[in-house]
Amino acid sequence: MAHHVLALQDAETLETEHYLLARRAVTDALERCARAVIHGNAGLGKTYAVDELVDELDTEVLWTSFPSQPTSRLVAATLFEQLCGRPTRLDRFSIIAQLVTRLASCPRLMVIDESQLLTGDCIELLRYLHDHRATRFALVLVGGNGTWAVLSREPMLASRVFRRVRFSALSRQEAAGAMPAYHPIYRHADPSCSR
Repeated sequence: MAHHVLALQDAETLETEHYLLARRAVTDALERCARAVIHGNAGLGKTYAVDELVDELDTEVLWTSFPSQPTSRLVAATLFEQLCGRPTRLDRFSIIAQLVTRLASCPRLMVIDESQLLTGDCIELLRYLHDHRATRFALVLVGGNGTWAVLSREPMLASRVFRRVRFSALSRQEAAGAMPAYHPIYRHADPSCSR
């Protein structure tokens, strides 16, 4: 279940424009087994928006993130372990062949969080798996600062993004107007105090 970063009791989800667009992007990608990119600065609710939607889905979801500069073998092995429930000692190419077989079995959603940390080889691996004729999955790449710069360096991936949502911060006025709905403590706050 998605949770507020501070685990604030009684906090409500604010359905901002970006939150709603992110949910729509993931839903559209899932319906079409397409790609979506959700990106923007840290702390704006990108992962939260996707995570909250995932909780509502009746679909198998692979959700992972990787340390900075992972190898393509680490990405492949991690996905294999999530799909099969066990680690593997196979070489990268054998793992990829197994992944293609497994990712062809039924539609599912694959979410890669912190995707700005991926290398070109890792992005190419994800593109290969997604573009393979046999596989059927939606690929959602979620990431913070610099994500689109990293992903757009790989035109084979960037040119095939079906939905892209760039999160940006609310203005002071928008944030002040939203606060009464966010938490009971702000229910009677005066939005004009934001100036």
